[in-house]
Amino acid sequence: MSIKKPIRVGFDLDGVLLYNPVRIVRPIISLLKKKKIIQRKEMQFFVPTRKWEMIFWRLFHKTSLFVSPGIKEIERLVKAGEIEAYVVTARFKYLQPDTQYWFNKFAKKKIFKTCYLNEKNEQPHLFKARKIDELKLDYFVEDNWDIVQFLNKKFGQKKKIFWITNLVDNKKNYEYKFLSLQKIFKSLPNYKPKLLFFSPYFYPHKSGITQYSLKMLSEIANKYSITVLSFKFSARLKNFEYFNGLKIIRMPFLFYFKKGFISFQSIIYFFKNLINTDLVVVDYPNLEGLPLIIFAKLMRKKIVTAFHCKIQFETGLINYLIKKLLEFSALVHLDLSDKVAVLADDYFYQFSSYQKYSPKIKEIHPHFGSEKKDQLFFKKIKQQKKKNIWLGFVGRIASEKGIETLLKALQKLPANHQLIIAGPSLVTGENEYRKKVLKIVENQSARIIFFNDLNNNKLVSLFSLLDVLILPSEKHTEAFGIVQLEAMEQGIPVVASNLPGIRVPVLKTGLGMLFKPKDEFSLYKAIKQTLDKRQLKDKTKNIKKFNQIFSSKETVNQFLDLLRKI
Repeated sequence: MSIKKPIRVGFDLDGVLLYNPVRIVRPIISLLKKKKIIQRKEMQFFVPTRKWEMIFWRLFHKTSLFVSPGIKEIERLVKAGEIEAYVVTARFKYLQPDTQYWFNKFAKKKIFKTCYLNEKNEQPHLFKARKIDELKLDYFVEDNWDIVQFLNKKFGQKKKIFWITNLVDNKKNYEYKFLSLQKIFKSLPNYKPKLLFFSPYFYPHKSGITQYSLKMLSEIANKYSITVLSFKFSARLKNFEYFNGLKIIRMPFLFYFKKGFISFQSIIYFFKNLINTDLVVVDYPNLEGLPLIIFAKLMRKKIVTAFHCKIQFETGLINYLIKKLLEFSALVHLDLSDKVAVLADDYFYQFSSYQKYSPKIKEIHPHFGSEKKDQLFFKKIKQQKKKNIWLGFVGRIASEKGIETLLKALQKLPANHQLIIAGPSLVTGENEYRKKVLKIVENQSARIIFFNDLNNNKLVSLFSLLDVLILPSEKHTEAFGIVQLEAMEQGIPVVASNLPGIRVPVLKTGLGMLFKPKDEFSLYKAIKQTLDKRQLKDKTKNIKKFNQIFSSKETVNQFLDLLRKI
């Protein structure tokens, strides 16, 4: 296996790594040279020799006061092993004390492998050409047009010379010209565009939305440099961490209300992280991301909304107001986004007000990761199952999930039909409903088995032992049901509510049956008929049929294609 070598990149100091306001006079000097008002030999730079000349040029170089914002990207690329960075400045030896100040500053952050000064007072263009050869640089970043022309002519296609130009000289015809250091990085091979992702909840929160986003982002982390912004929904979480190649920043909030976060601090985080990003992806539903969407549009960033579902609320004035705010938020997301990824057209287009957005819409089914079984756990629960029929429910215990209908249907089935409930033990905003369900199941405890907080490997083991997975959702808050794909991938048939979006996997594959939502008798019949169907008992054939229709690889490719085309 070959190890990818980092690209060697050299950077000039003044005008490249350091912004020098006085460099605005350079176009004027170039014009005077062109008009032959200032006489000099071809490619002959002035070398101060008198004391007063050195003092003047030392003062001139002290105007290099500001470090370019692009140095943060150099630091990121160095740490990621993408580039090996060098400083090559043609400053003459008498400027060594001032130059060493900057070299020491860079050394503290360990950004540059080595920094070189023109100690022998060579002609700047010749010194730089020599160092480019000696260091075997692949790229060099320069701001002096004369030097750029010389180096480009000398090295041709062997080395690429990037030119940091200015508004006056920008009219000059040159392939690799850029108005700022930040803009050059996109022209480096294997450059990973910066993607800013926002979702109110993210890892380690467990829900269909957060699991989908985590899996998809982890898959594309080799193509994009991804920063995730979410809220610190638990005090035990870190403010910042790297996970699966993702940089996760968890923002503080003032208080929590109806599963949402009130956070004025988030505006600062949004603005700060938007500045240098190339692309913004936002999970919907949310209210918290409205400032991000608006700022992103004002800053002319490309925006993708991953539209998961609409939220439904119980009656009441407060719930009504929140509902209206979310409806407004949805329209802002759809209006300002360049593209919108939906899990199923069947779900999205049931809402007549969304029809007009069809040119922006791209159907991309959920990503489902092929995880390996936990063999020890598999053997353990296989022994536990014995000869019983296992009906599986995988997900949060939440009011919209239809668990009460499922419990009623279970009572109509034979005693050897056990209900397996697998999901997170604690869900923000759902603890009261969980207590209600636990109280209901007290009388059926012998037939109901809970598996809490299973990791992906254990979950795959559980899926493979189910006889049927049941998705009894009752509301439009479920747009697809990723667990259906995870079960079908193991050859397990599914019984699902006949609701837009949720019904798609069963309709496309034929691996299961649909039932009328909230109807316990309809659910009972669907479970019984699915278990009785001989053709659905052959797991090998089920898996083959499923793989012909759904593919995680294809899902990732579709999402990458969407991002590239905006």
